[in-house]
Amino acid sequence: SQKITNEALIQALSEARVDGASAGLVFAPELSTFMGVDATKSGLIPTLTDLYDSPSDWSYRTRGRGVEELKNVTITILAASTKDWLRSSIPADAVGGGFTSRIIFICRERPSKPILFPELSPDIGQLKSNLIGDLNIIREMKGPILISHTARALAEEWYKRELYKTRDPKLEGYFARKHDTMFKVAMILSVSEGEDRVVTDRHIEKALFMLEENEYGLEGLVASVVANPIGGDTEKILDIIKRAGTIKHSELLRKCWRFASADVVSQMVKTLVESKEIKSELEKDNRTLIYTRI
Repeated sequence: SQKITNEALIQALSEARVDGASAGLVFAPELSTFMGVDATKSGLIPTLTDLYDSPSDWSYRTRGRGVEELKNVTITILAASTKDWLRSSIPADAVGGGFTSRIIFICRERPSKPILFPELSPDIGQLKSNLIGDLNIIREMKGPILISHTARALAEEWYKRELYKTRDPKLEGYFARKHDTMFKVAMILSVSEGEDRVVTDRHIEKALFMLEENEYGLEGLVASVVANPIGGDTEKILDIIKRAGTIKHSELLRKCWRFASADVVSQMVKTLVESKEIKSELEKDNRTLIYTRI
């Protein structure tokens, strides 16, 4: 996907209408290319925020095409980025608000498997074929999805426990919508198993497990998006230490001299130590300072 204007996105959804519904999938190998630096001013972010809730009727007035009307909107975006580029893609003032609370961030520090030359094994080929077959069945499914009594009770119990937990203010939006996301994931799990269209307690449990597993590192990711220059550099230092596991002070300076002096690095390290992100200690020679992630 290349950069798109707000009007072009709306027009594409309007032209993609099938059976009275406007649906679309956006695949963006780099989010910043799709969004552009002026995504808020151009109206793209407000539009995506509006369309997330799948309105049954939605209209937008354009200069050249008059009023564009969308019905039963469904839009999905699958996009990739790095921490640094994510900061330029999403304005800091959008974090914690309506837009980022609707994003499911999947953050990994490193690739899960060091595979240089991926090969399509017979098992993976069969899995791909089965997946395509299942998706073709799912796309034809119609009708309401029901929730069992036990699943409803489980979801209500979880919701009451979670409602009053204290969160990072920047993550409040995500957790305020977590129950919506949970039900969406549970519905996907249900239709992936059969055509009865019933969400059970097992689907609720698995959906919550998947979301909680994915929340690891979410706070650090969001913090890096809104970081000021000093905070951003501190985040870089923390990332270096995390990747190394344990690192000597001199080695850390060699990796940081391009963006910070020795005094500034020491101040940032002090901040990380006092916030209990890392620990600092001397080696047996009582001279070499080392840092270790906690």
